Amino acid sequence: DEDTGFFVGALLAEGNLTDHYVSISNVDETFQSRVRAFAERFDLSVNEYENDSGFATGYDIRINGTVLADFLAEVCTSDGEKVVPDFAFGATSSFVRGLLSGYFSGDGNVGKNAVRASSTSDELIDGVTLLLARFDIYATFGTQDDSKTLRGPKKFVPAFADRIGMVGERGEELSELATHVDTDGPDTTDQIPNFGDSLK
Repeated sequence: DEDTGFFVGALLAEGNLTDHYVSISNVDETFQSRVRAFAERFDLSVNEYENDSGFATGYDIRINGTVLADFLAEVCTSDGEKVVPDFAFGATSSFVRGLLSGYFSGDGNVGKNAVRASSTSDELIDGVTLLLARFDIYATFGTQDDSKTLRGPKKFVPAFADRIGMVGERGEELSELATHVDTDGPDTTDQIPNFGDSLK
């Protein structure tokens, strides 16, 4: 269901797996409440900590459970990198919606004219992009340093807000952009690269 999907997306965005627990780090209170709700639903104990990474104060929620940690390590990682679990591609729309919302609420950002995300795992970004297509939302790829980037152009921002959404502060930013963005205006996805003046 959507709540379970959100937790999986949160893991893919902000999670860390150990042998005995799953740790998800995020400072947004709405995001945190969704993670806690998953743990409470399955009667899993939780430990919470503030942490100081040297850049800013973070907040970790650790969900204790060896079986959960083993399962997620098996389905959400490959060769040490995070991936969209195979079962997600055949899952219900509500689960996929939750996964995408959890992922973008954690690891995405709302720019001036687009929704974006990036990861050092190419396979994760590819999988997220495939799931977006189930909602008729399409994205372009790029690179930044050692990461692969995903960009949902402004023409798809209202659909993203309506069909997937984000929570917390990023959700507010998304709603604001979806309300005011000019979906019919020119966008980089409408440009054909490397043609120069040859089409004039």
